[in-house]
Amino acid sequence: MYLRKIGCSMQHKLINTIVVAIMLFGMGQELQGQTWGKESLTRGKVWMTIANSYRLGEVDLPWPFYTIDYPGHSTGSDLADKTSYIQAGGYAIYGKREGVAAAYSILGVFYASSLYTYATADATLIKNYNMANPALLAEEIVTGGHHVIALDVDIDHKSMVWSYPKYDDFVIHEFTITNTGAILFEYRKGIQTEP
Repeated sequence: MYLRKIGCSMQHKLINTIVVAIMLFGMGQELQGQTWGKESLTRGKVWMTIANSYRLGEVDLPWPFYTIDYPGHSTGSDLADKTSYIQAGGYAIYGKREGVAAAYSILGVFYASSLYTYATADATLIKNYNMANPALLAEEIVTGGHHVIALDVDIDHKSMVWSYPKYDDFVIHEFTITNTGAILFEYRKGIQTEP
């Protein structure tokens, strides 16, 4: 009824605008295509579950996943049989654009929120046992990525473990922070854990 009052040409413009907006919204969802996920590193003595949001551990209890378990082992039927050294883990980042501060953090006790971030790369576990491919730097590698909306940066991460003696009791985490905004960005970052 309202559309009849605004006239035929205005009606077509309004309908075209609505159709274009719906198409753009649908394309954006398809283009993203990535979902929140997690993978576990279990090759060395330290077992750890890492999400593509770089959340360490799991939110829901009891879980068959790992936070920082040392020495890591399969839980079998008793999911509480683990030596987790943290309840939750993640990271924090703070930055300024044109003097306006913004911050983002994630801990293992919360899922990533679409209000603040979205996945840009699925969580992927790469198995390279006994260094079958010497071009890869580790025996197990978890990769993933996400975009932090308020800071307009992409965070890509890679976590690596080995099973060789003297190299089997640590995890190396590598981050790549990409400024996707047009304005210069100054930042600070840190790793967070909760005992």
